[in-house]
Amino acid sequence: MSLYREKPVIYKKRAPDTPPKQGNYSMSCFGTVLFLLIGYVILHAFAAVNSGKANGLETVICWATPAGFLVLALFVYVDEIPIRKAKAIERESWIKTCTVDQVKILKRHEGGVYDDGDRFHSFHCRLELEMNADQRAAAPNETVVSAEISDSIYRNLEKRDTVRIYYWTEAPLTFSIEEELKYL
Repeated sequence: MSLYREKPVIYKKRAPDTPPKQGNYSMSCFGTVLFLLIGYVILHAFAAVNSGKANGLETVICWATPAGFLVLALFVYVDEIPIRKAKAIERESWIKTCTVDQVKILKRHEGGVYDDGDRFHSFHCRLELEMNADQRAAAPNETVVSAEISDSIYRNLEKRDTVRIYYWTEAPLTFSIEEELKYL
């Protein structure tokens, strides 16, 4: 029988925004109209500059828009730097506290897509791995643990018979394969 592994969650993403409560109307309608109006003004300015009939304000809008987008992109990038650093620190500390073991690949299942006539279905690549002693102690009635992996990692592991896994001894069925560590 096969048991599926859980991937560790190293860095918790930001909580999603809560939807507005009844009677607490958001500004989305006003924001959408404002966004469309600004977009129209910018496109009109570009069209006027391209046709050679632009006044000074339209020329300024035409040249300031790409610079504004660049500044906005820079703010978004700078905002993500601390999150990336925190994620890397948390990932490294998780790796340092993990137990590492080499396990044998028993069976491989290549992912793909198929059409049943009604719609398309896709399935992930999967490896069936031999359970180590900690995993057998956590699930004594199981013999194999299955791990869904990405197609690129599956291709990297095609010629290998074993993989190195990282897990906590307290939760041996929540593990990561070594090749997945950079994506955690």
